[in-house]
Amino acid sequence: MWAWGFNASGQLGIGNTESKSTPVQVGISKWLSVSSAGTHALGIKADGTLWAWGSNEFGQLGIGNTNNQLSPTQVGANKWLSISAGPEYSLGIRDNQSLRAWGSKGDTQLGDHTKIQRLTPVLVSSDDWIQISADLRHALGVRKPAISIVPLP
Repeated sequence: MWAWGFNASGQLGIGNTESKSTPVQVGISKWLSVSSAGTHALGIKADGTLWAWGSNEFGQLGIGNTNNQLSPTQVGANKWLSISAGPEYSLGIRDNQSLRAWGSKGDTQLGDHTKIQRLTPVLVSSDDWIQISADLRHALGVRKPAISIVPLP
């Protein structure tokens, strides 16, 4: 993984808050996907584990506290398929295709029917999720289509 740009909250994951004008490598791990928004970032490593770094004022890293992280920090021990970082919250799809959310609850974008800030990933829905997108104050997702079996004539 490579990172560059503004880094005041450690959102580049390079262990400090020094901004970079050219891409710098972040560790030597193999990454499947990454997502960033505002001042934090998320990544899924090749083994399916979830990692987060940067600002954590709203619990958007999902690590159980609100401490900023200057380097990638593992989020739980579960396997993940997809992630999307919003400015003050995060979304993820676990390997069982369940939707999880964590962080700020300002505009109900977590989707868990509460107004509670979540410091770790909480279950939003266990339905077959395949894609998610977190934005400033709303989120979108796609579920696996239901398969209809049509009898042959």
